[in-house]
Amino acid sequence: MAKHCLIYVTFPNQEEAKKVAQQLVEQRLAACVNIMPNISSVYRWQEKICCETEVVTLIKSRCQLFPAIEQFISANHSYD
Repeated sequence: MAKHCLIYVTFPNQEEAKKVAQQLVEQRLAACVNIMPNISSVYRWQEKICCETEVVTLIKSRCQLFPAIEQFISANHSYD
């Protein structure tokens, strides 16, 4: 039986989240991606405290696909 995982990733906007989600499902890296808009995130970046609105995605997949998902997101995400 395959082990499943839930991967939490934030994006700067709905358009980028939807684009990445569609590509993950099209490439069969994810079975489903939930997109939740308009969350408030408070974080430290380059020694400053930031507060931004972001979009959260929950990526549902098999654990064995995590390395490929991580690589895909690193290559297609606008965040550093």
